[in-house]
Amino acid sequence: AEYTDGTGKVETFVVVSPAVSNSSSLVSALETIQTDFNARLTSLIDAERTAVGDETTQCKRQKSE
Repeated sequence: AEYTDGTGKVETFVVVSPAVSNSSSLVSALETIQTDFNARLTSLIDAERTAVGDETTQCKRQKSE
């Protein structure tokens, strides 16, 4: 899966799962992947929010000067 932050930078998530022998271990593997993906996506979103916040602050500073 890929995520882009609008600057052209692309984050790629490579999902590698071991051979799965039964459906319960498939579910377990998918849950692990989902947890990892959500954590990475959350950190990307937080970084993006921070960047947007920094840009907004800079714009406000420039207007007030």
